[in-house]
This record gives sequence, C-alpha cells and structure tokens, in this order.
Amino acid sequence: MGTLGILTDINMLIWEWGIYVGVPFLLSVWITLIGGAFNGSNDKYRQQLGSVPNLMYSQMVSDIVLTIAMSAWAGGAISAEYGAWH
Repeated sequence: MGTLGILTDINMLIWEWGIYVGVPFLLSVWITLIGGAFNGSNDKYRQQLGSVPNLMYSQMVSDIVLTIAMSAWAGGAISAEYGAWH
C-alpha cells in the first residue's frame, strides 16, 4: 500500500508540473517562434502592399488567434475539472 501511495503522489506531481508549468512553457516558446516569423512576414507584406497579399501572413494571424482561443478553452476546462481529478 505504501508503494502505491508514493506512485500516486509522483503521478500527481508529473501531471501538475506538466499541465501547469510544461504546457505554458511550450506555448510561450511557440508564441516566440511564431512571433518572429510573423514579424518577418509582416515586413515582407508591407513591402509588397500594392501587389498580391501575403498568404503566409494571413495564415499566421489565424494560427495565432486559434491557438490563443484553444489555450483559453483548454485552460478553462482543466481548471473546471481540477478538483475532480485532484
């Protein structure tokens, strides 16, 4: 019984660190990378303002908005169920 108690604590520690520290860390790394690409694409878009629109620019905008919306939804869902799985 003692071993199972330790494994349960380790499992909770891994899940809490993974969800509340690991996911936001990976999300911030992704936002940093996509932000750099977005800035480069935005500069190129402004240079060719009179020509064909930059499709990469519009795709990154929708990617960023979708990621923020999904992260907010997932964070709300996890927070709402935190008491049940804790």
